[in-house]
Amino acid sequence: MDPQTAKQLREAKALLDEGVLTEEEFKTTKAEILDKAKQRNSVEPALKKPKTGLVLEDCGAEGVLVSGDTWKAKDLLRQLGGTWSKGVGAWVLSAGTADSVATGLETAGFGVERKTGNLAARTEALEASKAEAVAKTNAAATLQVEPHKRAIIVKGETRKVSDALKALGGKWNRTLGGWVFSQKQQHRVVEVLKADPTNTVTLDDALDSATSAAEKKTDHPATAELKSKHQSVASTKRHHDEDEAQPKEDA
Repeated sequence: MDPQTAKQLREAKALLDEGVLTEEEFKTTKAEILDKAKQRNSVEPALKKPKTGLVLEDCGAEGVLVSGDTWKAKDLLRQLGGTWSKGVGAWVLSAGTADSVATGLETAGFGVERKTGNLAARTEALEASKAEAVAKTNAAATLQVEPHKRAIIVKGETRKVSDALKALGGKWNRTLGGWVFSQKQQHRVVEVLKADPTNTVTLDDALDSATSAAEKKTDHPATAELKSKHQSVASTKRHHDEDEAQPKEDA
């Protein structure tokens, strides 16, 4: 019961107790108060703010993306034909469905902000943020990368880089004691972990040769930039330490 209705009922009961209202008048007044409350409650939901904010990006022939606070809308997005993509960080729907998807979400009470998107650019930006998540931590983690069937496992001081491992799509496996990734993610995972020069990443012999060959290829632009930044910082620190170590001449 809403506060306004409760207050009106208390006031009516007080009038009954004071003898201002008869029993019949009180019953009539009570019925009117409850009826008005029912009418208010049926109108107010339409006036409430949207349940949550969603961003709908129309990527043309590449499809439609829905991101933002999608948890409460996930069942509806599935009904509309959407599938969640970790790689994109959004729900992906068929091309040409932007209008119908937006209408379906808005009808259900969700706030929808519409944009024109670019799937390739979004994926690249997400990849860059994954690398940056590691590079900014200076985690100083000692890690081991090992093969496991058709997957790889990252073990060691993974708690220090857990956010980055999650961002890369890894799954924690308590039984195996590490983060599990598919084999095709091997080069990317190792590349990102090594982007932080404070990390020590050791590869199993079975993985070492394959990864070394892959590392000869051009780095992802975002990772290359991050490595460059780290090298610049390390170089500046080294020169500073050398200057401090030089004996100073007496005046």
